[in-house]
Amino acid sequence: MLSDYGSFLHGIQEFDQARSILYQAISKHPDFSYKNYMLLGELLNSQQAIQSYEKGVELIACKIQVLKSKQAENSIWEDELDELQKELALGYCAQAEIYQTDLLELKTSESLCRQAILKALECDPLCLDAYLQFANFFLIKEDPENAKKMLLRIVEEIRTTENQDTVFEHSRETVPYPFRISVAKVLIEVEEFEQALYVLNGLFDDDSTFLDVNYMLAFVNFKLKNYYQVNELLAELHNQDFSADCELQTAYEELV
Repeated sequence: MLSDYGSFLHGIQEFDQARSILYQAISKHPDFSYKNYMLLGELLNSQQAIQSYEKGVELIACKIQVLKSKQAENSIWEDELDELQKELALGYCAQAEIYQTDLLELKTSESLCRQAILKALECDPLCLDAYLQFANFFLIKEDPENAKKMLLRIVEEIRTTENQDTVFEHSRETVPYPFRISVAKVLIEVEEFEQALYVLNGLFDDDSTFLDVNYMLAFVNFKLKNYYQVNELLAELHNQDFSADCELQTAYEELV
């Protein structure tokens, strides 16, 4: 019950309450659910976040070992094992992100970050978050060319999922909307405007109400000299309320 309630509070962005409830859930049953640690890690900073993610990863790894022993006797566990491998990869990605943000000044952050990303890809070679973490890793090292290679790998997968025939049983999952927004932002940062345009057009087709997407789409079209599309997007943005996002309002005014 506490785990479910903590997850619910996290989902509605009541982060302080969620943190308190998750601590209670972990205190009562420390090894009950890896998800408690993964959620809690999102609500913590620096080394505390790393410790929470590490515990979550440890529990996932233990569960994988148990299922592998069962799989030797019965193949019905294969799908659950695949999901756990993906969860394990995301746990390593979460650690990598902390090493590139909160703990960036740590002397060992670079090696620990790389190690976490490589472990993520070992668990799930299609883990797009790992490629995004690698792109950020190379940008921090001022190596935009290798960052672009990672981003283009992500775009390739986005194209694959968007063009696949979904009637097949093993179709790949659609890349989540928020993740594609993050990818578009980094593509713009490295001036891969054609690729950014592709990602943003897909986002716009899925949901045209996000102001961030509309602004980035106008910006990228401006960079590509697609001025007719820019004028259309700016006309639409002109009617929007930017009061909740001063940074976006400033960016819009500069583009105009």
